[in-house]
Amino acid sequence: MKEYLSERIRDRSRWLEGRYGQDTRETDHTRLLQVLRDSPSSVIRRPPLAARRLLQENRKPNTSLGRLAEIIETDPGLLQALLKHANSAYYATALGGNPIASVPPALQRLGSKGIEIVVMSQMVEGALCRPGAGLDEMAGAVWSHMVRVAPLARALAPGFGADPEEAYALGLLHDVGKLVFFNRVADLRKSLRRPIRMAPGFLPAALRELHEPLGSLALLEWGLGDESARAVAHHHRNPPLTPPCPLSEVLFVAERLDLQAGSGEGAPELAALWRSGELTAPLPRVAAIWERMPRKKEAPAA
Repeated sequence: MKEYLSERIRDRSRWLEGRYGQDTRETDHTRLLQVLRDSPSSVIRRPPLAARRLLQENRKPNTSLGRLAEIIETDPGLLQALLKHANSAYYATALGGNPIASVPPALQRLGSKGIEIVVMSQMVEGALCRPGAGLDEMAGAVWSHMVRVAPLARALAPGFGADPEEAYALGLLHDVGKLVFFNRVADLRKSLRRPIRMAPGFLPAALRELHEPLGSLALLEWGLGDESARAVAHHHRNPPLTPPCPLSEVLFVAERLDLQAGSGEGAPELAALWRSGELTAPLPRVAAIWERMPRKKEAPAA
């Protein structure tokens, strides 16, 4: 699957270069796309050592809480994220509301999938960078969007027959390819010691064309497996996956719901989403979950 994704990245990079990179004297498109085209995996940053060790140990069938705790306690960022996640409303409500202040009880409360979510959230935060030239705000907006989509995906997952914790993790990761691209911009800006010059229309086109295969490749490099990578690679469902992939459908709907909520377009039309995404999950079952979910209260009229 890595070779398939790498080829998609190469093809789309060539298309972008042909369309936007004609005048290399005025723009940096050739330099920006060259590494993506020639060595796609090289632009994906490896997670911190403690995160990699924790993922490896957590996936062993007979690992102990003590061993996991030893690894977490070597990384203050992981430790803080673990306790924060274990004390979040979702886990506290579902598994008993007493605050947790130490690692072993937090690990026990979260379970294996919850631990992976903690690691993934740290890895995504670590992918945030400062691409400069007015792009810092855009990178932050991508991160905020991913954080909002994750709980939406978890809540909707049962309607699609998907695992809620897997849906949460992939909701948190679904647009990570955009952060990978921004990292490439930041690296190039650092090497050139000046802002990156981009033609009008290049950035949105590059993000649109590259973020799915880049994000999917990142998931494979981080060891999340083919099914997760497949869902992220096709979360815009263009074209829809065959055979159907419930996680891809969850991501498609959760992302659209978040984007529509932020656009001020009003209540989303779920039937329209089902048609545009060619979804196979039963609409009434998902609609019933959506109707029960809490909504933000609108501000009172002045």
